[in-house]
This record gives sequence, C-alpha cells and structure tokens, in this order.
Amino acid sequence: MKFHLVLSRHTQTHWNAQCRYSGQADVPLDDTGILQADDLGEKLSSHSLLFIYSSDLIRAVSTAQAIAKKQKLRIQVRTDMRLREVHAGEITGLTKTDADLRFPAPHFSTHHTEFDFRSIGGESALQVRGRLHDFFHDLASTHHDLVMTGPHILLMGHGSAFRHFLTHHGHVWNLPQGGFQIVTLDFPLRKEL
Repeated sequence: MKFHLVLSRHTQTHWNAQCRYSGQADVPLDDTGILQADDLGEKLSSHSLLFIYSSDLIRAVSTAQAIAKKQKLRIQVRTDMRLREVHAGEITGLTKTDADLRFPAPHFSTHHTEFDFRSIGGESALQVRGRLHDFFHDLASTHHDLVMTGPHILLMGHGSAFRHFLTHHGHVWNLPQGGFQIVTLDFPLRKEL
C-alpha cells in the first residue's frame, strides 16, 4: 500500500543561523523562522491537509502550528517524540566547526551513513531508523483509510532525522529549513534497519 505524505522541516532558530547542532535541545524559532513559518503556511494552504504530526520540539511545533492556521479546515497539531531530531549528545550546542575539532571521527557526523553518537550521550543511526520506522508503521495503521489519496497528512520534523530515514528507504531528501516535499512511501516498510 502506498502513502502520499507531505514532509517538512521546521524553520530557522538562532542556533541554525549560528550553524550550531540543535539535536534534541528545545530551541525556539527566531524572528526569521517565525516569518518563514508563516510563509510556509501560505505555500501549503492549497493542500487539503487533514492531519499534522510534529516532533514535540518547540521549533517544529511552532512551524506546524503556523501551517495549521492557514488550512481551510481546523487541524490540531499532534506531537510525537519519535519525530525528533537526531540526539547528538555532547555535540549539541556546538558550532559545526567546534564539533569537527572536538569530535573528528566520521561517525560523529549525521552525514555519515551509520553515524553513532552513543559514546557521547546521543543515539545511533540504527536507533533513529528504529523510532521512525515505528512511527511510520503506527501512522499507516491509524490512517489506512488514506492510502493512495492525498497527500492529506503533513509530518513536521528535522533535517538530519528525516534525511537519514528517507535515504535509507531510497528517497532523496535535501530540503532547506522551511522546505517541504511530497513523498510516497510503500507500506509495509522494509523491516531491516
């Protein structure tokens, strides 16, 4: 069965502007991010969304709420911790340059296929794929009536987590903050993580 989904990244925070790893820190949108969220809501206002699921981190929730306000139907934003960004452990809050100096090993980068932050208090690629796989499985079970329609469901999340999960399942994901992409996923998803 195929699901058509709108996937989107949250808009800008002051840490994004400073090229800092946000990870699972709860960093709010900055003034630019608030304007970008409103603009994203306008761009998505022509889509007939029925459900919006968001990471529970404030930057994602705020962006999702801006989109919900622009929809024709009143939509409640539902949050789920499984949509959070990759937990980067001790790298969280560091600039990209400082992170590269302090943690030069390739597996300390989310651009590495099998990144692994567990030794510094974060999570691995396998753990990220596992929690997102569980989320998408639950989503398909809950909304099986929307198979092959839409897209009527928007997922608001984070760049690294979505990029890693989607590329693992054969999709291209390279969106700027505040961007969105319509993705078709075949369910059930591959079991191998």
